[in-house]
Amino acid sequence: MRKIQGLRRPYRFKRKKSFFKSRFFGISILLLVIIGGLVYLFVFSSVFQVEQVKVFGSFPPPYSKISEQDIQSLISNEVGNRFLSFSSRTIFLVDLDRIDKLILEEFPQIKQVKLQRDLPHILTAEIEWRKAVAVFCYNQQYFLMDGEGVVFEESIEPEPLQLFIRDLNLTGELKLGEEVISPELLSRLLQIKSELNESLKISIQEISVVSGKRLNVRTSEGWDIYFNPSNNLDWQFTELDLLLKKEISPERRETLEYIDLRFERAYYK
Repeated sequence: MRKIQGLRRPYRFKRKKSFFKSRFFGISILLLVIIGGLVYLFVFSSVFQVEQVKVFGSFPPPYSKISEQDIQSLISNEVGNRFLSFSSRTIFLVDLDRIDKLILEEFPQIKQVKLQRDLPHILTAEIEWRKAVAVFCYNQQYFLMDGEGVVFEESIEPEPLQLFIRDLNLTGELKLGEEVISPELLSRLLQIKSELNESLKISIQEISVVSGKRLNVRTSEGWDIYFNPSNNLDWQFTELDLLLKKEISPERRETLEYIDLRFERAYYK
């Protein structure tokens, strides 16, 4: 049989598979279902919604007027969030840093707060309170001051044994929770109080910060001591001790006005 040249076998067109029946489409749908399920589980389901706020830390005076419920209420009110236009109290979307900042602004008596998520639905707040080391006097008002020079609580009747500090250079409005004296200077003021009380047996009423090179210390006997906080305090303590032992008798201290320790040699009047 002869082959007829020029004739070819007919071409078969392969039908294109529908996208909706492709493997990619099936996998995409499966992923969307999984992601949607996870979003619902972690954001909207009741499993991870914040139900309780626990506060740890004692509430000693002068913080007694701040209750545990005050801190719990503040945290609880800031838990709610919006996700895709829907409200949610999921523990995973709680902005811990923002709440931390709000707590410190609302309660200056708190030095530090540590917020943590206790899965599945509890927030914990560990409170560290400021500790008063001195009383700051300003515009006829008294404020408790911590070791960092931060005033944090108004004190109506401060204890007489506490160190009283005045800063004669401070002007404007005083705001609780702010540093009014540097920690370095406060450390020197506390050192002066300790040395005078314990080593030299001199009780003091208050310390006034006149400048960076002058501190006026008012003694309970009615005379003053001028210190230079930028110089060596140990040398100034030694000079004061020598003066009181060798030149200024207890009788002369009754009429003493001041002892100036700011220079190379001590002066008194």
